[in-house]
Amino acid sequence: MAKDRSNGYEAVATHFSKCRGQAVNGIGTSTVRAWVRTIPQPATVLDLGCGTGIPISSMLMEEGMTVYGLDASPTMVKAYRQNFPTAPVVCEAAEESSLLSAISVPLKSEKSFC
Repeated sequence: MAKDRSNGYEAVATHFSKCRGQAVNGIGTSTVRAWVRTIPQPATVLDLGCGTGIPISSMLMEEGMTVYGLDASPTMVKAYRQNFPTAPVVCEAAEESSLLSAISVPLKSEKSFC
């Protein structure tokens, strides 16, 4: 049996998309929006476990961020691509992601917003 790289999200992707994946002002948006407004622009954000991209990626894009999506569920990534056809997104487990291996870690002298 193949390992489920989505940690169970692929099995519930359709239900998740109908609930959380359509809530434009869903859980976490006000907190993330407040955080985004503290970051100097222009900025780039990785939405790790992006799902359909709604609400978080959508809100980040509305705030002027460049957003990269990463999710291990093929169904979620398909929905993300439908929602944001020009936004980059990869279907990979974070633990094995080529996208994450390409990101450089800030030096102590650089500002990190994590």
